[in-house]
Amino acid sequence: MQTIGIIGAMEKEIALIRANLKNLQEEVVAGGTYLSGQLGKQQVVLTCSGIGKVNAAISAQILCGRYRVDALLNTGIAGNLADDLGLGDVVVAEQVLYHDFDPSIFAQCHPYTPVLKADGALVEQICRCLDEIGGVRYKRGVVATGDQFVSDSAVKADIIARTGADCAEMEGAAVGHTAVKNGVPFGVIRLLSDTADDEAESIYEDFADRAAELSAELLVRVIQEMA
Repeated sequence: MQTIGIIGAMEKEIALIRANLKNLQEEVVAGGTYLSGQLGKQQVVLTCSGIGKVNAAISAQILCGRYRVDALLNTGIAGNLADDLGLGDVVVAEQVLYHDFDPSIFAQCHPYTPVLKADGALVEQICRCLDEIGGVRYKRGVVATGDQFVSDSAVKADIIARTGADCAEMEGAAVGHTAVKNGVPFGVIRLLSDTADDEAESIYEDFADRAAELSAELLVRVIQEMA
Protein backbone atom coordinates (compact mmCIF):
# COMPACT_ATOMS: atom_id res chain seq x y z
CA MET A 1 0.00 0.00 0.00
CA GLN A 2 1.39 3.40 -0.98
CA THR A 3 0.92 6.61 0.96
CA ILE A 4 -0.52 9.58 -0.92
CA GLY A 5 -0.17 13.12 0.36
CA ILE A 6 -3.12 15.35 -0.51
CA ILE A 7 -3.06 19.15 -0.29
CA GLY A 8 -6.01 21.51 -0.62
CA ALA A 9 -5.67 25.24 -0.01
CA MET A 10 -9.05 25.77 1.65
CA GLU A 11 -11.09 23.75 4.12
CA LYS A 12 -13.96 23.53 1.64
CA GLU A 13 -11.58 21.81 -0.78
CA ILE A 14 -10.74 18.99 1.64
CA ALA A 15 -13.88 18.59 3.82
CA LEU A 16 -15.41 15.83 1.72
CA ILE A 17 -12.08 14.00 1.49
CA ARG A 18 -11.72 14.12 5.25
CA ALA A 19 -15.24 12.73 5.67
CA ASN A 20 -14.28 9.68 3.59
CA LEU A 21 -11.11 8.79 5.52
CA LYS A 22 -11.21 5.72 7.73
CA ASN A 23 -9.08 5.07 10.83
CA LEU A 24 -8.43 8.79 11.09
CA GLN A 25 -5.46 10.11 13.07
CA GLU A 26 -4.58 13.77 13.50
CA GLU A 27 -1.30 15.60 14.11
CA VAL A 28 -0.44 19.30 14.19
CA VAL A 29 2.90 20.23 12.59
CA ALA A 30 4.11 23.83 12.08
CA GLY A 31 0.61 25.08 12.80
CA GLY A 32 -1.01 22.84 10.20
CA THR A 33 -3.24 19.84 10.80
CA TYR A 34 -2.29 16.59 9.08
CA LEU A 35 -4.93 13.88 8.86
CA SER A 36 -3.82 10.29 8.28
CA GLY A 37 -6.28 7.61 7.25
CA GLN A 38 -7.31 5.12 4.62
CA LEU A 39 -9.20 5.97 1.45
CA GLY A 40 -10.06 3.01 -0.73
CA LYS A 41 -6.92 0.89 -0.95
CA GLN A 42 -4.63 3.82 -0.31
CA GLN A 43 -3.11 5.27 2.83
CA VAL A 44 -3.61 9.04 2.74
CA VAL A 45 -2.20 12.04 4.60
CA LEU A 46 -4.45 15.04 4.03
CA THR A 47 -3.87 18.69 4.89
CA CYS A 48 -5.29 22.14 4.30
CA SER A 49 -2.27 24.28 3.45
CA GLY A 50 -3.84 27.70 3.32
CA ILE A 51 -3.86 29.86 0.20
CA GLY A 52 -0.71 30.78 -1.71
CA LYS A 53 2.63 29.43 -2.83
CA VAL A 54 4.53 29.60 0.47
CA ASN A 55 1.77 27.86 2.44
CA ALA A 56 1.52 25.14 -0.20
CA ALA A 57 5.28 24.58 -0.29
CA ILE A 58 5.52 24.30 3.50
CA SER A 59 2.77 21.69 3.57
CA ALA A 60 4.28 19.79 0.68
CA GLN A 61 7.68 19.69 2.37
CA ILE A 62 6.18 18.37 5.60
CA LEU A 63 4.37 15.64 3.68
CA CYS A 64 7.59 14.70 1.88
CA GLY A 65 9.96 14.98 4.83
CA ARG A 66 7.94 13.94 7.86
CA TYR A 67 5.38 11.58 6.35
CA ARG A 68 7.55 10.19 3.54
CA VAL A 69 4.65 10.12 1.09
CA ASP A 70 5.05 8.13 -2.11
CA ALA A 71 3.16 10.72 -4.18
CA LEU A 72 1.67 14.19 -3.79
CA LEU A 73 -1.72 15.27 -5.14
CA ASN A 74 -2.89 18.87 -5.10
CA THR A 75 -6.62 19.36 -5.56
CA GLY A 76 -8.89 22.38 -5.69
CA ILE A 77 -10.42 25.04 -7.90
CA ALA A 78 -9.00 27.40 -10.50
CA GLY A 79 -9.82 30.14 -12.98
CA ASN A 80 -10.38 29.06 -16.56
CA LEU A 81 -7.90 30.24 -19.21
CA ALA A 82 -8.86 27.78 -21.96
CA ASP A 83 -11.32 28.43 -24.79
CA ASP A 84 -12.21 24.74 -25.01
CA LEU A 85 -13.18 24.39 -21.33
CA GLY A 86 -16.02 25.72 -19.19
CA LEU A 87 -17.09 26.01 -15.57
CA GLY A 88 -17.11 22.64 -13.86
CA ASP A 89 -14.59 21.12 -16.27
CA VAL A 90 -11.30 19.68 -15.03
CA VAL A 91 -7.64 20.30 -15.85
CA VAL A 92 -5.25 17.45 -15.11
CA ALA A 93 -1.83 19.06 -15.09
CA GLU A 94 0.86 17.66 -17.34
CA GLN A 95 2.93 20.71 -16.47
CA VAL A 96 2.85 23.39 -13.79
CA LEU A 97 4.64 26.72 -13.85
CA TYR A 98 4.74 30.11 -12.13
CA HIS A 99 3.12 33.02 -13.96
CA ASP A 100 4.42 35.64 -11.49
CA PHE A 101 8.09 34.67 -11.46
CA ASP A 102 10.75 35.05 -14.14
CA PRO A 103 11.24 31.47 -15.43
CA SER A 104 14.83 32.15 -16.50
CA ILE A 105 15.74 32.99 -12.89
CA PHE A 106 13.84 30.00 -11.59
CA ALA A 107 15.78 27.70 -13.92
CA GLN A 108 19.16 28.79 -12.50
CA CYS A 109 18.87 26.48 -9.50
CA HIS A 110 17.65 22.94 -8.85
CA PRO A 111 15.58 21.51 -10.50
CA TYR A 112 17.00 23.69 -13.32
CA THR A 113 13.84 24.01 -15.37
CA PRO A 114 11.27 26.78 -15.90
CA VAL A 115 8.45 24.25 -16.13
CA LEU A 116 7.71 21.36 -13.77
CA LYS A 117 6.35 18.16 -15.25
CA ALA A 118 3.79 16.12 -13.36
CA ASP A 119 4.54 12.42 -13.05
CA GLY A 120 3.50 10.78 -16.32
CA ALA A 121 2.36 7.52 -14.75
CA LEU A 122 0.32 9.39 -12.15
CA VAL A 123 -1.30 11.56 -14.84
CA GLU A 124 -2.21 8.43 -16.80
CA GLN A 125 -3.67 6.83 -13.70
CA ILE A 126 -5.75 9.91 -12.87
CA CYS A 127 -7.06 10.19 -16.42
CA ARG A 128 -7.86 6.48 -16.57
CA CYS A 129 -9.84 6.82 -13.36
CA LEU A 130 -11.71 9.84 -14.75
CA ASP A 131 -12.56 7.83 -17.87
CA GLU A 132 -13.87 4.99 -15.72
CA ILE A 133 -15.92 7.37 -13.59
CA GLY A 134 -17.42 8.90 -16.74
CA GLY A 135 -19.37 12.10 -17.20
CA VAL A 136 -16.36 14.32 -16.47
CA ARG A 137 -15.01 16.60 -19.17
CA TYR A 138 -11.32 17.05 -18.58
CA LYS A 139 -8.17 18.15 -20.34
CA ARG A 140 -4.53 17.31 -19.84
CA GLY A 141 -2.89 20.69 -19.75
CA VAL A 142 -0.84 23.40 -18.11
CA VAL A 143 -1.57 24.93 -14.70
CA ALA A 144 -0.22 28.43 -13.99
CA THR A 145 0.41 29.46 -10.38
CA GLY A 146 0.76 32.91 -8.84
CA ASP A 147 -0.05 34.73 -5.63
CA GLN A 148 -3.11 36.48 -6.98
CA PHE A 149 -6.75 35.77 -7.73
CA VAL A 150 -6.96 36.52 -11.45
CA SER A 151 -10.02 38.68 -12.06
CA ASP A 152 -8.93 41.04 -14.82
CA SER A 153 -9.30 40.33 -18.53
CA ALA A 154 -6.00 42.04 -19.40
CA VAL A 155 -4.10 40.04 -16.76
CA LYS A 156 -5.75 36.86 -18.00
CA ALA A 157 -4.71 37.58 -21.59
CA ASP A 158 -1.15 38.29 -20.49
CA ILE A 159 -0.87 35.01 -18.58
CA ILE A 160 -2.20 33.08 -21.56
CA ALA A 161 0.20 34.84 -23.93
CA ARG A 162 3.23 34.19 -21.73
CA THR A 163 2.46 30.65 -20.53
CA GLY A 164 -0.16 29.01 -22.74
CA ALA A 165 -1.76 27.74 -19.53
CA ASP A 166 -5.25 26.27 -19.29
CA CYS A 167 -6.04 27.55 -15.79
CA ALA A 168 -4.70 29.88 -13.13
CA GLU A 169 -4.53 29.21 -9.39
CA MET A 170 -2.30 29.81 -6.39
CA GLU A 171 -0.60 26.57 -5.22
CA GLY A 172 0.03 23.93 -7.89
CA ALA A 173 3.51 24.92 -9.05
CA ALA A 174 4.69 25.31 -5.45
CA VAL A 175 3.52 21.78 -4.68
CA GLY A 176 5.14 20.49 -7.85
CA HIS A 177 8.35 22.41 -7.15
CA THR A 178 8.65 20.93 -3.67
CA ALA A 179 7.79 17.44 -4.88
CA VAL A 180 10.42 17.51 -7.63
CA LYS A 181 13.11 18.76 -5.23
CA ASN A 182 12.27 15.79 -2.97
CA GLY A 183 12.10 13.25 -5.79
CA VAL A 184 8.41 12.58 -5.14
CA PRO A 185 5.91 12.08 -8.01
CA PHE A 186 3.17 14.69 -8.09
CA GLY A 187 -0.14 15.45 -9.73
CA VAL A 188 -2.36 18.54 -9.79
CA ILE A 189 -6.09 18.40 -10.47
CA ARG A 190 -8.15 21.57 -10.86
CA LEU A 191 -11.89 22.05 -11.27
CA LEU A 192 -12.73 25.33 -12.99
CA SER A 193 -14.69 27.65 -10.74
CA ASP A 194 -14.56 30.99 -12.55
CA THR A 195 -13.57 32.74 -15.77
CA ALA A 196 -10.43 34.56 -14.50
CA ASP A 197 -11.60 37.81 -16.13
CA ASP A 198 -13.63 40.89 -15.23
CA GLU A 199 -16.61 38.67 -14.32
CA ALA A 200 -14.56 36.25 -12.22
CA GLU A 201 -15.38 37.58 -8.76
CA SER A 202 -19.15 37.39 -9.15
CA ILE A 203 -18.98 33.97 -10.79
CA TYR A 204 -16.62 32.74 -8.07
CA GLU A 205 -18.98 33.89 -5.33
CA ASP A 206 -21.83 31.97 -6.94
CA PHE A 207 -19.99 28.78 -7.83
CA ALA A 208 -16.83 28.40 -5.70
CA ASP A 209 -18.33 26.42 -2.83
CA ARG A 210 -19.98 23.93 -5.16
CA ALA A 211 -16.85 23.73 -7.32
CA ALA A 212 -14.70 22.97 -4.27
CA GLU A 213 -17.10 20.23 -3.22
CA LEU A 214 -17.09 18.78 -6.73
CA SER A 215 -13.29 18.81 -6.91
CA ALA A 216 -13.05 16.96 -3.58
CA GLU A 217 -15.71 14.46 -4.63
CA LEU A 218 -13.84 13.84 -7.86
CA LEU A 219 -10.54 13.22 -6.09
CA VAL A 220 -12.16 10.82 -3.63
CA ARG A 221 -13.51 8.79 -6.54
CA VAL A 222 -10.16 8.89 -8.34
CA ILE A 223 -8.30 7.53 -5.30
CA GLN A 224 -10.96 4.91 -4.65
CA GLU A 225 -10.47 3.68 -8.22
CA MET A 226 -6.71 3.41 -7.83
CA ALA A 227 -5.44 -0.15 -7.64
